[in-house]
Amino acid sequence: KIIDRTIEIKFVAEVDNLLEWKFKALQEFVTIKIGENKIIKYEGKNLSNKTITSTANFFASPESIFPYLIKTECFCFTEQTLKPGESKIFSLVFFLDPSLDYDSNLDNLQELVFTYKFSEYKS
Repeated sequence: KIIDRTIEIKFVAEVDNLLEWKFKALQEFVTIKIGENKIIKYEGKNLSNKTITSTANFFASPESIFPYLIKTECFCFTEQTLKPGESKIFSLVFFLDPSLDYDSNLDNLQELVFTYKFSEYKS
């Protein structure tokens, strides 16, 4: 169910200092209706001369959004491997559960920040 309430989301893409990758969101901001399914694309590029496997950690602000954030597909669910110089498009598919509209703590919520930070995968 999509409700007539919108929230602006800012997408931040970061890379650990030790990881020789470039990583960016292809859209910095998006305004969505609560309940609307949204696809966001990111681009990653391996800047090194070796194959690197990496994982992305996810942070959301405010953290109180977590119970309502439903990610149906995310590059953060698995390790990502890029060969030297290789670029890849990563996808995030998500929606905000309409039940958040009943959470009085979020009545004034108008903006979210989603941050993904890649770091090298250590097995």
